[in-house]
Amino acid sequence: MRKLNWREATSVQLYNIAFLDEGAALEHIQAARDELLRRAKKRHSRVNFKEKVAYPR
Repeated sequence: MRKLNWREATSVQLYNIAFLDEGAALEHIQAARDELLRRAKKRHSRVNFKEKVAYPR
């Protein structure tokens, strides 16, 4: 059996494995939940804290 690639799975597939599939192995359930949490976490945006030079008119 080939190793599952959780990043290629759709959200619906992950949801089905994590919450609805009663026959799924515990390691697959945990991996699907981890991937759903990874996708849902807030991304950090870049912030430029440098003070921009303002030239007088």
